[in-house]
Amino acid sequence: MHELQTLKGHTDVVHAVSFSLDSQTLDTVSYDEQIDLFKLGSKEQPHLIEKAHDGHVDSVSFSNDGKQLLSSGQDRLIKLWNIQTSPPTLSKTLPPASDKLMWSSWSPDNQWIAAVGRSLAVDIYATASSERDYHLTGHENTVFKAIFLPDSQQLATVSVDTTTKFWELEQGKQLFSLHLPMTINDDIWDFDFRYQADRCLMAEPLVRGVLQLYQFSYEDKPNFDQATEKRALLPLWQSYLDKTDLFNKTKSSATRRSSPDGGQSYRRQTAQTCTE
Repeated sequence: MHELQTLKGHTDVVHAVSFSLDSQTLDTVSYDEQIDLFKLGSKEQPHLIEKAHDGHVDSVSFSNDGKQLLSSGQDRLIKLWNIQTSPPTLSKTLPPASDKLMWSSWSPDNQWIAAVGRSLAVDIYATASSERDYHLTGHENTVFKAIFLPDSQQLATVSVDTTTKFWELEQGKQLFSLHLPMTINDDIWDFDFRYQADRCLMAEPLVRGVLQLYQFSYEDKPNFDQATEKRALLPLWQSYLDKTDLFNKTKSSATRRSSPDGGQSYRRQTAQTCTE
């Protein structure tokens, strides 16, 4: 591995980054209130959105068509930016959140925007109208991140309350909640969630230097339309999941129950994997 390019432009901590869908542009946000867009492999100066938010910028993501950016900041605002103009221009601002925002993200079809933070709720806005269509409650502490599933009708969230919850938009309800096998020294601050043909993978980094990788198995093979790249409602009411602690040389096993609303049991497995 070698360094391809060093990108400079911010004057304070860089807090989040996002690649465009074609991987040609990198967007960075910082505590300096600025958003920078870098053309990778180019010596051009970055396109700047100065004073993007009043306070530090917390999250950023590209729309799937690469024409817009979504950002959230310390000012409790979510903003959409037109990056087809030079410099980029503000398209719209959503109503302010009731408490500090930690994350905002698009659905894959760009029809929805999820916003989470210290309000404990998961708010879903319609991109076209900017109206909040869903207010999903159930977490008991700050929600750090939300990720939509490929069908844009379900999403997963992770919270300081040590749960990952799965939600379904059509009926505006929680599908199930998974309590993670964690110790008193563990803090969740991020996660990522991906589908494969035969399983789902969820990665959660913990502040004590451990990366937990969860593998979900389907009870039934999910239907997947390769033409439209949309997945039907997924049978995520799995009976078991496997967990691997990466960068941890201890091995252990345990059994425990998830929350009553999920009602599912799971097996915890910790294994030495990529440290040898």
